[in-house]
Amino acid sequence: MQTLQTDELFHILERMVSLHRTLIGVLAEEYSHMTSIDVIGLRETAQAKEVLVNEIWNLEQMRIKISEGMAKNLNTDHTLESIASALPQNASERLRVSRTALQILMDRAKESNQ
Repeated sequence: MQTLQTDELFHILERMVSLHRTLIGVLAEEYSHMTSIDVIGLRETAQAKEVLVNEIWNLEQMRIKISEGMAKNLNTDHTLESIASALPQNASERLRVSRTALQILMDRAKESNQ
């Protein structure tokens, strides 16, 4: 059961990382359309951004649910760092790398969206 949850969590995090990379590209494109006053392009990128944000939100809800289940099974807090500390070394390192990559991309997306 734990391996299945761990694999599912990794899959969700990998998908979230991919979506955040795409979101950063869309935000750059959106900025370009704003600076060139391209209303049609701006509308298209706004729609693409909305789809990405909704998908990211749905994945985040799934990640939370899985993390809570794993935390209960591991008798730890439901944060990714706590879960990583309770996992075997290989899984722990992989989870920490995924968490760090996601955090960096989330920070870049926030900066790009300001």
